[in-house]
Amino acid sequence: MIIDTHAHLDFSQFDKDLDTVLDRSRDAGIEHVITIGIDVETSQKAIELAGKYDFISAAVGFHPHDASKASPEGMDAIRGLAAHPQVRAIGEVGLDFYRDHSPRDVQEKVFRRFIEMSIDIGKPLIVHLRNSWPQGLDVLEEYSGRIRGVTHCFSGGEEELHRVLELGFYISVGGPITYKKNDDLRSVVAKCPHDRLMLETDCPFLSPEGRRGRRNEPAYIALMLPTFARVMGLSSKDVARITTLNALRFFGLGGHTGRWENIFAYSLRKSLYLNVTNRCTCECEFCKRTSTCELAGYNLKLMREPHADDLVNAAGDVSRYKEVVFCGYGEPLLELDVVLEAAKRMRADAKRLRLNTNGHGNLIHGRDVVPELMSAGITHVSVSLNAPDAETYTKLCRPEHGEAAFTAVLDFIRAAGAAGMEVTATAVDLPDLDLDGVKRLAGELGAEFRLRSFSR
Repeated sequence: MIIDTHAHLDFSQFDKDLDTVLDRSRDAGIEHVITIGIDVETSQKAIELAGKYDFISAAVGFHPHDASKASPEGMDAIRGLAAHPQVRAIGEVGLDFYRDHSPRDVQEKVFRRFIEMSIDIGKPLIVHLRNSWPQGLDVLEEYSGRIRGVTHCFSGGEEELHRVLELGFYISVGGPITYKKNDDLRSVVAKCPHDRLMLETDCPFLSPEGRRGRRNEPAYIALMLPTFARVMGLSSKDVARITTLNALRFFGLGGHTGRWENIFAYSLRKSLYLNVTNRCTCECEFCKRTSTCELAGYNLKLMREPHADDLVNAAGDVSRYKEVVFCGYGEPLLELDVVLEAAKRMRADAKRLRLNTNGHGNLIHGRDVVPELMSAGITHVSVSLNAPDAETYTKLCRPEHGEAAFTAVLDFIRAAGAAGMEVTATAVDLPDLDLDGVKRLAGELGAEFRLRSFSR
């Protein structure tokens, strides 16, 4: 499943063979396409295409090149078109100072009017910024907190990415990420939170490497996936799933809410993760669990907690993975019996069994549970240490067991190491957190240390 979030299917390059192009896109796994208007005429055509094909939606607006043509009558026409149910966004709109086809002051005036239209009608913006990042972001920041949007064909640097993310916006990237000399873009995409990235072609333009000089089309997103996967440290399947969920959410496309409810097992990279529970003994201030259970393109909200049979059946052939990880959008040791039974039934075929935990297991059950975990075949454990001292831990993680929790985490790490488990203590790279102190503490406890990205 892949969504092309920015295409121009009404352009003349597709006049002779659009149906064939769309057939190829479906064969390549393209689930949906957003086709974009750049003036009144093309916006009308975009809506017509959305009416003809159930896997196409439209966006309407004036491209900044055509801002001079955005008369009051034209703006009224776009507002009327924007009310159509197949119109999912206002765009593409913005500033383009590369060729200055329209005067810059006119571009900014029209851009502001479209921002206000987006606010009025409650549909997000698709923003075009070229050689105009400082000016465009300055304008958008004046409306911060009132707008949603995506910067299409993102070409900014780290500073621009930070400002875009601070606005709550997404970025969309296409063929240029594959270009041999575009290391700067690849570096920026690597730093983008996975839940803020979408894919696009901008077809018929910007074909990926290997197809440059030819007409671009939605099917070519499949040719970009390996580059995205390498840059993001994921598989192509992971990238497709994550960016599809992002696009479904952003454009409000039907069916994304709950489409993956009650996922008991899910793959990421070469590992299989078992979703044991959504409950936890911490309310960490950085955790998204209370607001969303979406992770890496999966909706991990459980309508009911799994039994051991559920986990075993959902896992299938565990020998296919480098490891099986007991985790959850919560603390898996709240369901210790389920974890132990499932682990015993998988250990013969699994290459290794790992537990992701907050380290509260002994505190929860009033006994040392490490020997039971070892007996069940769990040989690796990742523990969320998160702080260098009890005061910071209590403030940051807000454990239900209060100040006793931090001592329990330290004791759990020591016990797991003493039992022969391979232990990794982790922390999130939060601003102002003494990460060197956390790393030192992990070493003193005999554990390896891994930093987790807050942006992921």
